[in-house]
Amino acid sequence: MKHEVIDNFLEPREFNALRDSILDIAFPWFAYTGVTEAKFSKDGTLSQALTKDHHWAFFHLFYQNYQPNSNYFSSLTSLIEKLQIQALLRSKANLYPRTTKVVEHDFHYDFAEPHKSALFCLNTNNGFTILSDGKKIKSIENRIILFDASELHKSTTCSDENFRANIVINWK
Repeated sequence: MKHEVIDNFLEPREFNALRDSILDIAFPWFAYTGVTEAKFSKDGTLSQALTKDHHWAFFHLFYQNYQPNSNYFSSLTSLIEKLQIQALLRSKANLYPRTTKVVEHDFHYDFAEPHKSALFCLNTNNGFTILSDGKKIKSIENRIILFDASELHKSTTCSDENFRANIVINWK
């Protein structure tokens, strides 16, 4: 799987503004079960989710179905501009609560058809992303992982911080 990891992706001022907005106490998070047991339709919308221990998280959907889905969508401007995105498919934030040990979720893909994806880390912790070739990429704040999320990959929880938070952006 071809991928690229870029540290210090945003300027510190831009990163701090984005992180502080999303990790603010007033930011609306929504719980869902089935982190990777979730079944998505071809257009990326959630159609079914199953329950499994530690396979739940919080999410915030910024953009889906070719339209903003959140009043916080504009907080992603610096990311979207720097990535030079023309045709956004979906953007969301994930927050995985701390577990006593790091839990690996199941392999999954975001959309079936090939597309570009960015996984942007909002905090540093001992969680990571695992690509289909087994490569583990640590969760370090202001790091971005660029890859095709139609390829299998998986997320994890963390055990050394209160949560692991990231932003996922999918585009054509």
